Amino acid sequence: MVFTNNKETKRANLHKAILKIVDDIRGAVDGWDFKTCIPCFLFHRFISEDLVEYIKNIVERECKLRAQIEVIVADLEGQGAQ
Repeated sequence: MVFTNNKETKRANLHKAILKIVDDIRGAVDGWDFKTCIPCFLFHRFISEDLVEYIKNIVERECKLRAQIEVIVADLEGQGAQ
């Protein structure tokens, strides 16, 4: 029982600390406006991370294609010299 009470106390203190931080960050912004902004920020982060991964894949494919083209060009130049 003592362990559970201690755990609950720590959890309550953590919640209080988090709410204080949120209030400090939020400042004078209305709670409703703050709540509507958070999903937008999360969505923006998700899109940004997804976009970065998409661009990395495009660059990787382009590098592979360039390497293949260089091999083909070298083979064609080698055939032309014969």
